[in-house]
Amino acid sequence: MTVDGASIAPMASMGNETIDYTALSAADARWYADILAFAAGEKCSAHDTTTVLARFSDLPWTKCVRLMSDGQSDYFDANGVRWAADTKGRWHRTRGRPLFRLQQRLGHIRYHRYTLGPHNDEFVSHICGFKDCLRLEHIKYQSKREDIADKRHHKRFGLGSIRPELGL
Repeated sequence: MTVDGASIAPMASMGNETIDYTALSAADARWYADILAFAAGEKCSAHDTTTVLARFSDLPWTKCVRLMSDGQSDYFDANGVRWAADTKGRWHRTRGRPLFRLQQRLGHIRYHRYTLGPHNDEFVSHICGFKDCLRLEHIKYQSKREDIADKRHHKRFGLGSIRPELGL
């Protein structure tokens, strides 16, 4: 895989917060790079992981990277696990119970936990409003109140916009 442009930083900035992709475990980095490449219509071999993460981290943090569904195709991740999208564009793992959504996996990669927030009143959400967005910068544990504020913001300003207090 080739990279357009000159030097590419391995870190992505979300306002004053930075996600260091080099700090991901090798397994998480491989999985995340594979799904990013798939969303871009590309293949990602194990030795392309760093290149893919660097290229996507160079995007403006407000830009969504979406795993679009045509309603018929499934995605098989780097571990061979099958993921499918429902009619609302939410991706979930096709085997195992309880239902495990893609945003939960992304939340684990970003925050190193699968569980709910510290007070069990938070859940993983996409601050951009797109349920199929893969950007770690757009994944956040939020309370129900914050999630409602996001929905109101997206209704007023459109999906893909991020509430100012969450960004810069």
